[in-house]
Amino acid sequence: SITGSIIGAYTIEMLNRTLLRLEIEPATIKVFKAVFIIILMVLSSPVVRVFMKKALDRFRSWRLSISQPKENALSTTNIAEKKEE
Repeated sequence: SITGSIIGAYTIEMLNRTLLRLEIEPATIKVFKAVFIIILMVLSSPVVRVFMKKALDRFRSWRLSISQPKENALSTTNIAEKKEE
């Protein structure tokens, strides 16, 4: 997409300028940019996206199962309600 290309170009330029200000040698900057681009390409691949979606779904369902109170567990409100009866 055009938007992704523009954001990518600005991101790489920001990385380039940051590394230049840190006085890193130009040859090393090329390595940083190459590694950065490879990482972005891997993250945007369909295989990784499917894997990350499944992992995120598993994490969300795990988090929901922890946050929901168990039906058999007695809470302090349940105990107070039973005493009133």
